[in-house]
Amino acid sequence: IFYFAEFGVDISLRGQQVGSLLTKKLIDYSTENNFEYLLVRTKDVNTSAIKVFEKCGFEFLCTKSATTGGKESIRVIYGLDL
Repeated sequence: IFYFAEFGVDISLRGQQVGSLLTKKLIDYSTENNFEYLLVRTKDVNTSAIKVFEKCGFEFLCTKSATTGGKESIRVIYGLDL
């Protein structure tokens, strides 16, 4: 099991396909290192990340409630067979 905490795209770089590039690099790294499956999660309101994950072939799996810093949110979880 390998856990990659998180990544994001600086606001000044948004709209330049940086998120797609980072996600593809993560997929490439995982494939090269013989990973079998990837899971990603994001908040349900992060439509930009969801679009990137779907564009890169991830499939929706489920939603989960989460509490961070006393605030509740909904996380969406996607998976990808490698």
